[in-house]
Amino acid sequence: MADPTPTSNRDAFVPAVPIPAPVQSTQPVSDRSDPQKMFEAVEATNVPINFWGKVIDQDNRPVSEVRVQYDFTIEHGNLSGVAWSDQEVRTGETVSDKEGLFSVLGLKGHDLSILAIKHSDYQFRGKGAVSFDFFGSTASGKFVPNAHRPIVFTVVRRDQLEPLIHVKGSLRVQGEGVPERWSLWEGEPDPNGELAVTLRREPSVLQRPGQDATWSADLAIVGGGIITAPWDEDVRRAPELGYLSSIAYPQAEQKRGVPYRSFYVKTADGKFGRIQVELNPYSEGATVRCAITGDMNPRPGSRNLEPSNDE
Repeated sequence: MADPTPTSNRDAFVPAVPIPAPVQSTQPVSDRSDPQKMFEAVEATNVPINFWGKVIDQDNRPVSEVRVQYDFTIEHGNLSGVAWSDQEVRTGETVSDKEGLFSVLGLKGHDLSILAIKHSDYQFRGKGAVSFDFFGSTASGKFVPNAHRPIVFTVVRRDQLEPLIHVKGSLRVQGEGVPERWSLWEGEPDPNGELAVTLRREPSVLQRPGQDATWSADLAIVGGGIITAPWDEDVRRAPELGYLSSIAYPQAEQKRGVPYRSFYVKTADGKFGRIQVELNPYSEGATVRCAITGDMNPRPGSRNLEPSNDE
């Protein structure tokens, strides 16, 4: 189980990068004709698991007394000659020290998953387990821990969360370069809306989905500004500067299969928000569907855009 003695390393750290949950290996074992050897071969694939992490707040300050809940898997064979037939999952918990550091040491298995980061005064946005593959059976490869570079988990102070207005809807956009408007506050098409989406497509009308076409698209905030937002950032806080009146909607495929593009917006009256836009330029017909979701902060000047878990 976890070593209760926290590490004291203070070296630089890197942001946590979620790794896809492990999949069951199909790697052959040494001798399928001997059940005992097969059993021993599978048991031998359970490797040492040692993990170092750090919890910080949205201002990069360490957070102590955070409960970190985890589980890890152990693979077992059996004496019936069936490899990879049994998997054992064990759970545990450790606590961060005054420097925000925690460790999970001395385990053996295939992978470790951080299930929850809990503290009464803080919120952790992650809603799913973050898994680390120590055996190397996933496409992302084997996770190599480093005590000098702990994996970072960011939490947000609950007293700094603010009520946000969450909107979700869609807009039909013509392919002839005519701007279509959408309300950031009502979440629906509006001729006076703050968001303007413009698509230029040749041919403008497609006879079938996926037909060859050339296209470009722009997003604009009327009277305000827009800027690209990282889709996987730890804390959602709108930048203060750097906004443009309009921005090109990227044609390159989104990494890691995320279909939408993320943007920070600033309205004409100084209110900030974060939107996700998914445009399908190869839709059949004269218009295309543009799906939009967003979180808007109604308090002028506040750049806090971290939704509470209750929203």
